[in-house]
Amino acid sequence: MVVVERDENLLLLRKCLADGIQGKGGVALLSGPVGSGKTELLRQITDHATAADVLVLAARGSRTEHDTPLGILRQLFHSTSLPPGRTEIVEQLLHSGARTAMARGPEQETIEQVDAQITHGLCAEIFELAGDCPLLIVVDDAHHADISSIQCLLRLIHQLRSSRVTVMFAECEGPQPVHPLFHAELLRQPHCRRIQLVPLSQRAVFQILEQQMDAPTARRLVKACHQISGGNPLLLRALLEDYQMSAMAGAAELVVGTNFKQALLACLHRSTPTALEAARGIAVLGESSTATLIGQLLNAPIESAVQTMLSLDMAGLLQGERFRHPAIRSVVLDDMSPQALADTHRRAARLLYHGEAQATVIAKHLIAAEHIQVPWALTVLLDAAKDASANDQSELAIECLELASQAATDEQQRAAILVLLARATSRISPVSAARQFLDLADIQRAGRLEIRDAALIISHQLWFGRFDEGVSALEQLKESAVPSDAGTAAELRAARARLASWFPPLQVHIPETMTTSPLADTTPATGDKLLRAATVLRSVLTQGVDEAIIAEAEHVLKEFQAEDECIEDTVSALIALIYSDRMDLAVQWCNRLLKEASARRSSGWQTMFAIVRAEIAIRQGDLPAAEKHSRSALANMPWRSTGVANVGPLSSLLWATTAMGKYKEAASVLNQPVPDGAFQSRFGLHYLHARGHYHLTQNRFDAALEDFTVCGDLMTDWGMDLPSLIPWRTGAALACLHLGQTYQARELVNDQLRLVLVRLGTVRSRAHGITLRALAAVSETGKRPPLLKQAASEFQECGDRLELAHTLADLSRAHRELGETSQAQMAARQAQHLAVECRAEPLVMELSNHVNAKAEVAVHVEDGTLTDGERRVAELAASGHTNRQIADKLYITVSTVEQHLTKVYRKLNVTHRAALSTRFPRDGIADSA
Repeated sequence: MVVVERDENLLLLRKCLADGIQGKGGVALLSGPVGSGKTELLRQITDHATAADVLVLAARGSRTEHDTPLGILRQLFHSTSLPPGRTEIVEQLLHSGARTAMARGPEQETIEQVDAQITHGLCAEIFELAGDCPLLIVVDDAHHADISSIQCLLRLIHQLRSSRVTVMFAECEGPQPVHPLFHAELLRQPHCRRIQLVPLSQRAVFQILEQQMDAPTARRLVKACHQISGGNPLLLRALLEDYQMSAMAGAAELVVGTNFKQALLACLHRSTPTALEAARGIAVLGESSTATLIGQLLNAPIESAVQTMLSLDMAGLLQGERFRHPAIRSVVLDDMSPQALADTHRRAARLLYHGEAQATVIAKHLIAAEHIQVPWALTVLLDAAKDASANDQSELAIECLELASQAATDEQQRAAILVLLARATSRISPVSAARQFLDLADIQRAGRLEIRDAALIISHQLWFGRFDEGVSALEQLKESAVPSDAGTAAELRAARARLASWFPPLQVHIPETMTTSPLADTTPATGDKLLRAATVLRSVLTQGVDEAIIAEAEHVLKEFQAEDECIEDTVSALIALIYSDRMDLAVQWCNRLLKEASARRSSGWQTMFAIVRAEIAIRQGDLPAAEKHSRSALANMPWRSTGVANVGPLSSLLWATTAMGKYKEAASVLNQPVPDGAFQSRFGLHYLHARGHYHLTQNRFDAALEDFTVCGDLMTDWGMDLPSLIPWRTGAALACLHLGQTYQARELVNDQLRLVLVRLGTVRSRAHGITLRALAAVSETGKRPPLLKQAASEFQECGDRLELAHTLADLSRAHRELGETSQAQMAARQAQHLAVECRAEPLVMELSNHVNAKAEVAVHVEDGTLTDGERRVAELAASGHTNRQIADKLYITVSTVEQHLTKVYRKLNVTHRAALSTRFPRDGIADSA
């Protein structure tokens, strides 16, 4: 790569050489950041000297030979062929000088390392060489030169004035010279020239790019090249080499690859020791890096640290107090030995702690060093874990808690930390967390956990189907769970409410102190908040639905949303809204929480909310969504075939695949093992209900009736016979009708109707709609249309499209049995349209036999001109219905009616509503009103 912006520097070096050739010996000190082009300039001047018949002696300092006495002098003499007989003399002088320097101990510039006689002899040999021709001595990386060589060269320089010897040094700039006395002595020489190099400008970078690529590409890359390389020629060259290699592979942008990383390491190891250590400190400190901290790490004054960082900036590595590119930090860290890295992290942690840095910042260094041998480590790690969880840094929280568990001072403290660790793990890996919770069972049995944590461990035993262990743990808790204060009492009652809501038959094993407490009336605000959150679902299941409970569920969701310690209560509040038939609120909150869980990268939360979302989709008639969310949940379930919780999404998947006509897939779901414990949980009720409906589709009516009846018996025994939870009586009634048990079917429906009115009041609801549809099924044909229309209205209001489709299909059949062909046709079309949207293929196929796609009214319109939806709207508009009336009849919005009419006008080439009457005669219009 051609050197640019170095012409003046090269000119000064040539002038210095010219003076030496003319017998005016001189010295040049070439200073600049590492990689700034010093070596390239020395190469060019040595080529120029060789061409002018100047003898060149060259040497380069290195970190590894810094302590080798007379190492630089040895390189200089070995870089040329000495005259006959002189080799032995030089070798003897070098050997004697090195032996003397080693005997005098550690190098110090103030101590003469080599005897004056030896120094004089070596200088004489150099001047002897210059007697035959001009001589150029070049020492690159002089900051790494050994002190004995430096002292010899300094004596040589004192005698240069009337000789044909020129000496040139190249050194890296730093806060202070590596050899300060030599540096000061050198610069005070009148024949010494100091030449300083600066980073390349963006213009110079562009000139270099133009030499290797077309101008448009150079213009596109110049800014990034200058930014990443910092104008360092060595780094720029390596960056372009990486680009050329990546461009051959099809890449269009810059790539920081192997060449750049190798060049970076070369820069670091050719720089001053202080600069290297500073770079390592900056890499370890990361975003915390400041000149003050770097000075403290290096045990150097702040002024020195500032100058060191400035030199790294000039070298293209830093921009201010940060590395210019993330790759630079990675390379520096990888270059450190494990011991040095850990030691630097330990010192950084101490400095940051005493500087009152954030706990998470300090904790990262403690973790990197695995350092807990300080009294404040545990407090910092726990604080950092809390902050990390709040900021969705789950991986960091887990690392903090894992190290904190090792720093715990007693077993009870360690047990509490392990619970926190399992909670944190559950956010990103439910499978790992589930095992961690089970592993805590021994600690729970030993009584080393708080009440809330103990109840959490027991619940996980139950989720895993380990009911014997869970019951045993509950019995043990009976003896030890005595509330010592109001807060503990609230936690006991909250734990009882949670367990009773999810595992109702276990209520008999729940400690009495978890049911009631004399301290309940004095529960503090925090405990009251937890208690209200935990009991909202239990209230719906046992007391029925009212506006106060719905408001409380929303309050819980607003207050807790997705917090680690309250995630179970958040899910319970969502389910409370579902069982209250408030699907509008449930879907709004669940979608928000799913989005939040995704943004916070919490797969554990996503799994829990996906289970709930699948249930919502079932109740909205959105079968594809129910299938998607239930499969998503099952893919991440930690309990697999041994657990209870997977029965929830299995139930939704069974329901969805059955309703969609995917009977083979539904059968596959049924073939998956279900633990016995599932039927001691609320999930088992949903499974029995879904399996009963599958049996109905397969004409196994006795099996269906048994499932519905068992489901009902469990709900009754558990004190949660709530139709909005599961309307088991309507399923049982349908099975009875198929079995010819009409009286029993009618009794079941009437019982459910009474229960709906008692538990849900007069509020229009999905459960009421289901009951009305069942009531129509057990009523005389003439009484069915009004009941079905009322049911359809309720389904439209609550948003259950599948139940609405089935209800309209029932309405079509009722009209057909009554001989009302037009009304039957209209209802069938509406039902088929909804069934197609829901992907309910069996219902679509059933209705296709009753929907005449080419009705008589179509003779007035070309076949295929209007869609079915547009045709229905046009027919009603032609008969004089208003847009609102059309919307109510077709169960669509007014906006949709308007859109359909706009398309109808355009397709039929009419301009007003009255013109439709000529295309759709009144006697051809099917009206289901």
